[in-house]
Amino acid sequence: ASTMLDLWISLPFAVIATLATDAWVYSLMLMLFPIGALIFQSQRAALAAEHAHRAHHDPLTGVPNRLGMYEFGTQLLARALNNRQPVVVLLGDVDRFKRINDTMGHAKGDEILKRVSTAMDATMEGIDHVLARFGGEEFAILVAADAHDDRLLLGELARAGVERALEDIGGSISIGVSELVMLTPRDIADPAFLIDNLLEHADVALYAAKHGGRNCVRLHEPEADAPEHDVAQAA
Repeated sequence: ASTMLDLWISLPFAVIATLATDAWVYSLMLMLFPIGALIFQSQRAALAAEHAHRAHHDPLTGVPNRLGMYEFGTQLLARALNNRQPVVVLLGDVDRFKRINDTMGHAKGDEILKRVSTAMDATMEGIDHVLARFGGEEFAILVAADAHDDRLLLGELARAGVERALEDIGGSISIGVSELVMLTPRDIADPAFLIDNLLEHADVALYAAKHGGRNCVRLHEPEADAPEHDVAQAA
């Protein structure tokens, strides 16, 4: 139908006049032409919006993907700067997810990821945040916190929420938390750099959580920075 509509819109008036030998048919076609053009433009805009949504969201859980984190995270940073709020990143990795997939099947694994996504989002209810799935079993939350918020408490809220959601299978999540950062206009000039920096610091803390027994929260401290590591090996 879309192809036929495209063809109709692309037909020059001369061709339409040739096809319409009767005057009343020609008049009718001229009247319908702008209506067809309007429908075409509306469909094209809807298709573009759908493509943009797919590009920025994870198809399984429906939450933003990594690209969406940068897109929507940039908007959050602008709000946080305007409201004088510090920001923090929580990076979570579902514990022993490979074992869940191997023993319960990939369909169950997909269900678990959806439950984790819903639980993490719910724990941040009422707080300006962006939750994203970074692929596999890893999720990140960029939070615009209050100045008095305890970042350990924020991490514990997310961890406990996931633990409750996965209680029936004894599942859990390990979470690393970056430092709280009070924003400056310079940060907004390069939001991707700031988000990447916070993610790197949260990843260092997550590595410590994975090697600290799992199902726990670890905070990033500057002196804790370590050489490159692979969280997946400790999953």
